[in-house]
Amino acid sequence: STWGRLSFAFLSPLMAAFFSPPEFSDPPAELAAKVPALAGLVSAAKHLVVMTGAGVSTAAGIADVRGGKGAATRERLGKAAPRGPTGYETPTVAHMVVQELESTGTLKFLITTNTDGLHERTGFPSKKMATLCGTKTELRSRLADGKVGDAMRAASPSASKPFARGKLTVSAPGYSAESVEVDALERAMAAIERADLVLCLGCSLAVAVQRLPRLRDPGAALVIVNLQDTPLDSEATLCIHGHVDTTMLLLAAELRLALPRFVERRSFVVGNTHLLERRAGKAPPLHHWRLIVKSPALGPLDLESVAFELPSWHKPSVVVVPSNPFELVRADDSATGYPVTITCNFERAPGEALAPFP
Repeated sequence: STWGRLSFAFLSPLMAAFFSPPEFSDPPAELAAKVPALAGLVSAAKHLVVMTGAGVSTAAGIADVRGGKGAATRERLGKAAPRGPTGYETPTVAHMVVQELESTGTLKFLITTNTDGLHERTGFPSKKMATLCGTKTELRSRLADGKVGDAMRAASPSASKPFARGKLTVSAPGYSAESVEVDALERAMAAIERADLVLCLGCSLAVAVQRLPRLRDPGAALVIVNLQDTPLDSEATLCIHGHVDTTMLLLAAELRLALPRFVERRSFVVGNTHLLERRAGKAPPLHHWRLIVKSPALGPLDLESVAFELPSWHKPSVVVVPSNPFELVRADDSATGYPVTITCNFERAPGEALAPFP
């Protein structure tokens, strides 16, 4: 509402970090005018840097942080935390557009505060991406009002590098604290300082690490696409309010990008063990065998169930295994081999029904 937007304008960034501002979208006519302006900025940019937050992943079924149903909002209201990412969600339209911008050479660097791995799943090159949230040795610093880098260098004066590898808890006046990976932060800061256009997608910009766009060159443009107002809106060249997927799909059409289809790749291996038991007299040997479907690595196997179908003389001839380990153990005295059909039923991530590229 207009009143909600006006009231948020008087909130300090500190209050914005703890109270969810209202969500709203630009009217269709206004969005139709803003997207060509965004496309012009992207086309003219020599060093485009994109920064993504939780808002790019909500269409994949992952809750954001400070939205109406976000994790921080629910915690503040005493409600149960939303389900976190499983690692098997499908990348959204926004993820695929970001990937295509990199593939065409337009996007030079990507910064994300997300831990869901969806950018990685699109095949975005790791050397051009900084995933800020990490889990290593903790280092604490309170950011001064000046340059972010100066304050963090002061946090570790004895380090051979500007600051030690590990995890840094950063905070600043008017911003809530955030844990970040120092090595990734160094690369993100360097990219921002080279940027002539910083495009923020689905970022609340209400945590200290998301103030990185303020390190951009004074002549660099800043564009913010988000459902809520942010503390940096007054500094932005262009603000677009609405769902990130909608804006990015319109941007892709304006730039005539041919979006790639997301191809889901899920690997598993089938193991087979066999033991021959010799029996007394003229009884044929007994074959003890075991089939198991398992992950090729140490990670989880995203299977809901596995069905083993055997010849009809087996009783039962179809065996459905509903949980891990997905294995079938049998014994028979057949003198010849026979086929076994294995059907793997994969789990569906909550966002898959909304996947833009099935």
